[in-house]
Amino acid sequence: MKKVFIFLAVVSVIAFCTRKNNKAEIMTASNGMQYVKLIPITGDANTENGSSGAYQGYEIKDPGIRNMSAILLQIPNGWQAQNSFTRIWNGSTPVNQVYVKAVSTDNTSSVEILPYSPYFYADGPTTRSLRETSRSMGMEQKLQPFEMPPMNPLVYIKQIVLSRLQQNGISFKISNEQDLGEQNQFKGQPASRHAYVDGRTQDGRNIRVECGIQLTANNMNGEIYYNWSAFPAIITGNNLDENYAVLKHIRGTVLYNPEWEQQCNAMNRKGNAANAEIAQKDFENVKAYREAVNNIHQGVTDYRNASNDRNNESFRDVLGGEAKFENPNNGERVRLDDNYKHYYTDEKGNYYGSNDPMDYKAMGWSEVNRLDTKEY
Repeated sequence: MKKVFIFLAVVSVIAFCTRKNNKAEIMTASNGMQYVKLIPITGDANTENGSSGAYQGYEIKDPGIRNMSAILLQIPNGWQAQNSFTRIWNGSTPVNQVYVKAVSTDNTSSVEILPYSPYFYADGPTTRSLRETSRSMGMEQKLQPFEMPPMNPLVYIKQIVLSRLQQNGISFKISNEQDLGEQNQFKGQPASRHAYVDGRTQDGRNIRVECGIQLTANNMNGEIYYNWSAFPAIITGNNLDENYAVLKHIRGTVLYNPEWEQQCNAMNRKGNAANAEIAQKDFENVKAYREAVNNIHQGVTDYRNASNDRNNESFRDVLGGEAKFENPNNGERVRLDDNYKHYYTDEKGNYYGSNDPMDYKAMGWSEVNRLDTKEY
């Protein structure tokens, strides 16, 4: 509780420190006593939207963890805000989905911070080879949930964000677009790439769709593993640049409750461990499947090769006037001149040929049979 109290106190201190300091004029009476001349306060600095002290604290609670205070940020004074806090699941790992919408007093301007989307992707010689192997085996080439190659923020807005907005009934023609490059908008986070597109909705509102991309890449033996996240937002109003400054201020003032962060991290660790176990089992299943497929392919190849060898050997025997026979007494296979109609063998393993049938049983012999090509 102490950590939560300190956390809540921070924003109060920030708000207090942003007030204008009226310099007091100290006066001295004839009897030597000092007093202060007071100047009537004609305005509150916190109500002036253009000044640095024009913001107030706004709290977001996590209903999934006992409605605990989770996030504090600043919105302009006089603006009204609403939020939602849900979670989606990446396998067994929870992904926080926080939505915040702040609206001006006159209802002409708004800033919407949409839930972020985390992604992963792997690329390199080995990864490409595995994808090509699965493709050659006829396996469906489908990205896993949260798997996506990294994108430039402007491309992400056009391909992902705008299509999602259109599905929710928001569409407009782009009148302006800007790739802002790297900026430091997220407090305590590495630089992120930002871009936006502007337009006008069907109901006449000016709209700006903005997105920040944070990306990390790790090179392990030539294989590059990407982890990146997209942070989209929507801005409306008569002055989009001023309202964009509000968005950047909100992003730059976000504070997280340390106790809440600890509980989130614990949930993430458990989820990641479960995902790792599932991934290992999936890897073993895929490996077993590939080995089975390879064995089948190898078996087919071996059969074809053996069949070709038998055919070649039989063809060679025909050309050379030879044939292969099997001794019924001991299973021995021998090649003999193929010039006779009947073949026999005695107990000593000698072989005989004759064009006329002989009473081989009376002689203690056995008849030797010619092998078919498939028995070679």
